Amino acid sequence: MKLYTHENLEQRLAEIHRLLKTETNVRLYQRYHVIRLHLRGYSDRDIAEIENLTERTIGTYIKKYRKQGVAGLKMGHSPGVPHRLTPGQEEQVRAIVLNQTPSEAGLKTAKN
Repeated sequence: MKLYTHENLEQRLAEIHRLLKTETNVRLYQRYHVIRLHLRGYSDRDIAEIENLTERTIGTYIKKYRKQGVAGLKMGHSPGVPHRLTPGQEEQVRAIVLNQTPSEAGLKTAKN
């Protein structure tokens, strides 16, 4: 099954090329580059090797692009790793760092 006509392919490549020239987010740039390589006929395995990503990740990007176009490559909110300290503990650490020397805070310090 052919997904892209020659004309359609040229339009898609031009769109990706334009986005690559202006994108400042490194992760989104990499996603665009993955699609560019895909549109140029590279295999998922080759793209994964070039971009140092897994084939599964490459497949996910391509699937999203086919389904939603460029909008499917945009990144959603990533909450990151959960905090290990409670807000109260973070405030205590902040106060110690701002108001005490390491030795006053009970840390061993090496003196020359």
